[in-house]
Amino acid sequence: METEEYVNQILTKYSKNIPTYQIESIKVAVDQKTRQFAGMYLIGTSVSGSIAKGTNTSLSSDIDIFVSISDSMPSSVEWVFESMFNALKVSYPAVKRNVAVGITMHGFNVDVVPAKIQKGYTDYHWLYSTKKKGNIQTNVDKHVDIIKKSGRINEIKLTKIWSKLHKLDFPSFYLELVTIEALQYKNNSLPNNFVSVLKYLSEDFTRRRFTDPSNSGNIISDSLTEIEKRLISQKAQECLNLNWNQVLF
Repeated sequence: METEEYVNQILTKYSKNIPTYQIESIKVAVDQKTRQFAGMYLIGTSVSGSIAKGTNTSLSSDIDIFVSISDSMPSSVEWVFESMFNALKVSYPAVKRNVAVGITMHGFNVDVVPAKIQKGYTDYHWLYSTKKKGNIQTNVDKHVDIIKKSGRINEIKLTKIWSKLHKLDFPSFYLELVTIEALQYKNNSLPNNFVSVLKYLSEDFTRRRFTDPSNSGNIISDSLTEIEKRLISQKAQECLNLNWNQVLF
C-alpha cells in the first residue's frame, strides 16, 4: 500500500461528522440554561473549537459551544463561569475545566465556554481560567479563521490522531499552532509533511514559545509543563524510527 493511500485511510477512519440538527439541539439547550442567569445579557451561542475549524476527529472532544455575554452585564467573568457551571450541573453531569464547563449531553461530550465581551469590541472576550484563577483575553473567531486559512487541516488532523493514539496530553489549539509553524514554507505530500511535524516536535518544539495570536500576553505553550513537552518530543523521536502502522493505526 502506498504511504499516501495509508494516511488518507487513517483520516477517513477517524473522521466524524455530527449532524447539524444535533449540534443545534445542544446549542438551544445551552442557550436556555444561560438565559436562566444571564437573561437579556446573553448575546448568543455558537459552535467553536475543532468543529468550527474543521480539525475535529472521532478521537477528540465532540463539541465546543462558545457563549457570548454582553460587557454591560455587571457581574464578573468568574461569576459568569460559576453561574454557567451551576446552571448546567442541575441537568447534566458537569466538571470544571480550565476555561470551560464539561458536560455530557445527548450522548456527546460538550465543552461550554462562557465569556464576556471586552468593552469596546464585538469579537474579543474575557474568559475565566480556573488554572490561573484569573481572566484571559482572547478572540475565538480569530483562532478559527487562522486555522481554517492555514492550508494545513489534514496535517493538523493527523497530528491530533497521532497524539491521541499515543496518549499524549497536547491541548488542541497549541497543537494546531505548532503544526502550522512546523510546516512553514513546506509544500510536500501529506505523509512527508506529517514526518516534518514529527521532526519539528522531536527537535525544536520544547524550546519554542507560542502565544495567542489575539493576545501576546496569553502564552499558549505554558499550558504544558516541561515534562509534558519532553514526553511529546520523545514520542515524536521514537515514531520517526517506526513503521507507519506503528505510528498511525
